[in-house]
Amino acid sequence: MSVDITACDRLVALNRKLRAQGVRFYLTEHIGEVNDQLRHFEAGELIETGAVRRTIRGALRDAGVTLDPDSSYQKIPGNMDDIRQLQELEWLYGADAEVQIERNVQLMLARMRTTDDVRARRAMLEHFLNEDFHFGSIDADEVLLHLEGHTDELAELLENSEDDVFTVYTDPDDFNAVADAMTQKGYSFVSAQIEMVPQNYQKLTDPEQISLMEKLLDIMDDDDDVQNVWHNWDED
Repeated sequence: MSVDITACDRLVALNRKLRAQGVRFYLTEHIGEVNDQLRHFEAGELIETGAVRRTIRGALRDAGVTLDPDSSYQKIPGNMDDIRQLQELEWLYGADAEVQIERNVQLMLARMRTTDDVRARRAMLEHFLNEDFHFGSIDADEVLLHLEGHTDELAELLENSEDDVFTVYTDPDDFNAVADAMTQKGYSFVSAQIEMVPQNYQKLTDPEQISLMEKLLDIMDDDDDVQNVWHNWDED
């Protein structure tokens, strides 16, 4: 599949027309180079408005469609769909993925600065995390990493101090119930996810061992087939 400037103009016009009528329009199941062409021919609006998704299932989920339990898509193992959606931002934006994540974070912070209402700022952050990014677990982690680079500004905008932030641990089976209960109590989350937490941490003192460990983690981080990495190395 490839597109030219005329096709891009027509796709943008069609997307605008359908959305004005309340109809969701998606381009999906194509190679990443098509997204490069969309941006090149000034049709990046399709990507920015969420009209481009990597999988049909992702598009359906984004549109709020409940799949029939007997449908062929429902029979696909859930973890397989997650694997196919890994690093969707990289698929959308190519080599500019990291730049795009930081750009979106900066735009979100700029929007938060337009109001003095802390409640509105919290709602903006929640929308940013829960609505702006539906691109798989690895991309969610990348977004959080970029947000960590702005923790001081976020704390100031949300009028939080260190005393306002605390960590809650729970059994994985109770994760959703605990998160829902805390949300109902008015708490908001800096992050909420299931992780493997070691009971004991191990310090490394040998420079060679430290170097090998860093290389191993880098290799795992660069492997697209690896979703998460947990270890008990005490890096401090």
